[in-house]
Amino acid sequence: EGKRGVAVGGTHGKTTTTTFIALLCKHAGLNPSWCIGGEPPGLDGIAGTGKSDVVVVEADESDGTIAFYHPEIAVITNIDFDHMEHFADEESFRVCFLSFAANAKKVVYCADDIQASRLLAGSPHGISYGISSPAYIRARVLEETSTGSVFDIVIDGKNIGTARLNVPGRQNILNALGAFATCLALGVSPVVLLEGINLLALPGRRFEMIVNDKKCRIISDYGHHPSEIAAVVKTAGLFNSERILAVFQPHRYTRTAALGKNFPSAFADIEELVLLPIYAASEKPIQGGEWWDLYSCFRDGKQKTAKKVYFADSLEQAWQYFKGKLKSGDMFLIIGAGSVGKMAAMAKKDFAENADNAMLSEKIKQNIPCLTESSRLVFDEPLGPKTTMGVGGKADIWVDLGEEQDLIDLFRWAKENDIPFNVISGGSNVLVSDLGVRGVVVRLSGSAFRRIEEKDGTIVVGCGTSISHLLSWMEERGYGGLEFLAGIPAMVGGALYMNAGAWGKAIWEHVEWIRYLNEDGVIVVVQAKDIKYTYRSCESLEKCVALTAAFRMEKKNAVEIKNAVREARSKRAWMFAGRCAGSVFKNPAGDFAGKLIEESGLKNKRIGGAEVSSVHGNVIFVDRGAAASDVLALISLIQDKVKRNKGIILEPEIKFLK
Repeated sequence: EGKRGVAVGGTHGKTTTTTFIALLCKHAGLNPSWCIGGEPPGLDGIAGTGKSDVVVVEADESDGTIAFYHPEIAVITNIDFDHMEHFADEESFRVCFLSFAANAKKVVYCADDIQASRLLAGSPHGISYGISSPAYIRARVLEETSTGSVFDIVIDGKNIGTARLNVPGRQNILNALGAFATCLALGVSPVVLLEGINLLALPGRRFEMIVNDKKCRIISDYGHHPSEIAAVVKTAGLFNSERILAVFQPHRYTRTAALGKNFPSAFADIEELVLLPIYAASEKPIQGGEWWDLYSCFRDGKQKTAKKVYFADSLEQAWQYFKGKLKSGDMFLIIGAGSVGKMAAMAKKDFAENADNAMLSEKIKQNIPCLTESSRLVFDEPLGPKTTMGVGGKADIWVDLGEEQDLIDLFRWAKENDIPFNVISGGSNVLVSDLGVRGVVVRLSGSAFRRIEEKDGTIVVGCGTSISHLLSWMEERGYGGLEFLAGIPAMVGGALYMNAGAWGKAIWEHVEWIRYLNEDGVIVVVQAKDIKYTYRSCESLEKCVALTAAFRMEKKNAVEIKNAVREARSKRAWMFAGRCAGSVFKNPAGDFAGKLIEESGLKNKRIGGAEVSSVHGNVIFVDRGAAASDVLALISLIQDKVKRNKGIILEPEIKFLK
């Protein structure tokens, strides 16, 4: 009662427009009260009480209560369908805004927005503003750069002066114009408003410059709707950066399901985009609204989008990747309305501390232990070619190990410096993240790890030995028992780690003892009976490195061995025609993963360059040019579909490296 209320609604731009109105009112001496859904500069917090009768509020349409507002002035920036968690369809969304407008004495609306214009063009108490439209209050843009815009303001065909806005982006010209029109309706002089536009600043997380370093610029933005993101990317283009990179955290399952196909084109000018998991905002997952559903829209090839699109499962993984990738002339956009704002804080902190943009600082690199000439150490080594799928990013440090002592020294150094340490064996049961693998990745490559000898009634094998070579050695000497492993492109160490097997048999059933480097960096020898292993896993080898294993000798007829090996290889021959990792999922108790996948209608299901085999549902083939994220998205989709259809959670057999 007794107040002149200004309520600002609209799908996009309402926080900025509300901030601009409050700042212009303050500049004009109106001393308003305000309540804004963001951190406004030049005002004391997100809400405050002024001495005048003007109250400026941001009106949230998400729950439909905006229809019950009765402001003196209703401002509608745009009407772009959103909040599917509340509104059944676009018509109910429009009706909500129509009620909001009908309850106000005056309506200030953007005539550039098709829906707002259709809804309000005939309103007797409407005041329109815009750039490209024949609006009552219009901006004639003279200059638009990365530092801001210069435009004439024309009222009812009459030029009343030139405004200078010190924030970039055409959307912000509209936001400023909406604020100008609103304050004019409150009785503020046009001359005062023209002066005030020069003083306007953006609220927090609205194209907020987090880092403006000589090396790169980092922008944080709250955009979560395709139209908002397109505006952010367009504004970023004003800076003429060498590359524009981006990370995006989708917001709400309902929005992702409804608007998923509209997101890819919003990122069309992005060099590289990393998607994060959906920020739920209290929602439960729904079919069609998960990250893999959105990712598949980016990879279906139906529209122009970012040149490269990958997935990260956490803010930390994404930031570590970009932190090492940013270079001079780059712009990095952090986009989303959820927890992704924390990444902006990470970036700000790291750059404030002059942090090295690589995951491993030069000091750490210089302290890597000296290795023998038989070992090869390189930085930023591509890992895709070292796996049977052929996809994935780089290792921070890659080492082809030639000697056991080199392994021990490197393992202990990594542990002392809290640096991740991973081993790749034959690369047949592993998926490497597109964002690469942090820390150290090694392979037991030297001859010291590939020795085979008969000893005390056993076959003692170095864990760097390939399964193929071991079987050939055994066949030549008339030893059998492991023929079921034929055709698996693995090394002995990897086979032990995964407890590799087939047709009801597994490698650990044939082991006498194992010698390995434990998680404390100490070599131990343990009898097989004391090792914890289960179907397709070996708990005892977690965080350890297998060095040598002794297998029980089993004399067999040479022809019998040869036939068994040939039969095992022939059963797997069809897989050799393409790039794959063999079985993707473990068989659940009493059932078969492949059968469950096929019964869920997923044979030949494709995302990007990854496709479920037409021969066997538990195998995924990978095209050349595919991304590891294609495979990960397809795996996630399969798990979701089988769980919904069969009530069974499929557990991956392959290991994920990141």
